[in-house]
Amino acid sequence: MMAHPLYWPQKSFFYPIGNTTPRVLTQYLAPSENGNILLLGCGDPRNVLYTLHTNRDAVCNGTISLDFTCVDLESAVLARNVVLLALVMDESFASNARPIFSIFYDFFLTQEALSLLKTKCETLLQLAADIETWNSGPYARVIRLCSSFTLTELRRCWRAYISTDTTGPFKTRYQAEMEKTKEYNSSAFIRGRSAGPFFPNAITVITNIFHEFWKNGIMSTHPADIASATHVNPMFAHWSQGSGFVAHHSTFSPLAFPLAPVFASSQTSSSSPSIVSSADIFRYVKDEFQRWCGTFHDVTQSNKDNIKIRFLVGDALHVCPTLRQSSDDSPLLCVSVES
Repeated sequence: MMAHPLYWPQKSFFYPIGNTTPRVLTQYLAPSENGNILLLGCGDPRNVLYTLHTNRDAVCNGTISLDFTCVDLESAVLARNVVLLALVMDESFASNARPIFSIFYDFFLTQEALSLLKTKCETLLQLAADIETWNSGPYARVIRLCSSFTLTELRRCWRAYISTDTTGPFKTRYQAEMEKTKEYNSSAFIRGRSAGPFFPNAITVITNIFHEFWKNGIMSTHPADIASATHVNPMFAHWSQGSGFVAHHSTFSPLAFPLAPVFASSQTSSSSPSIVSSADIFRYVKDEFQRWCGTFHDVTQSNKDNIKIRFLVGDALHVCPTLRQSSDDSPLLCVSVES
């Protein structure tokens, strides 16, 4: 084996949500071909949800089976993902769609959203007492935890979410660290790229929305919504290296959605194109998220047993040889996902 110099990372970042638009993970498979897909550095589940949405008819009808193995070194990323997917699998998804979006994307929560999050984490802790208990639970037909270490790490995160002081001294610290993080806000180029060919039209409005979001901490322009979001979101307050406000300075949910349709619709009249507002962007992102999640909900309620999403906490360089040794030689599509 060849010797290499030691690389010691000086700074690590927590990417709770992605900052690139999703990709269709089955784009290189035939329409009727089943997929075993390995995601290394998987990040949030946008690629999985988007892939299922683009294959909605096939997966809902049971025409194809898709098996995703999501690997990430950061356990908090996977803990967040399991919380989201479990909430979407529930029968109450439609009535809880708004607080579910807030739980996953907003820095601050209403009491309703916080209660929903903590209740779900308590349920997950009970179901994840051990691997056997999880495998006999209601979510295991879709969501699989691939190791005892993964289960232990996710339980640690869920306990932290439940015990977070969302209004007291911890909130003061959270807000102070959020203000400090704003000093490193990402470049305008990163903010506008999700608009694709409409980048020149989008860059100014998205930049304004970006600063608006980091000022208020929620994806809304309504004063009543801003005033009611008084609780720290625990899902942005904990990761493997500590607690506080821990999200990366480019965290901004519209970056994870293809925004070109919003700006394309504003250009329908070449003589007087309409102006895209913050409310337009927020509405589109929430509607798109609900569509993706709606597909996942429908698929998991169809009882076709053709979708599996596996989670594994680990380093890709160690995970891959292990998976190779334990595989049954079935074809595996490997995708390295960047945040």
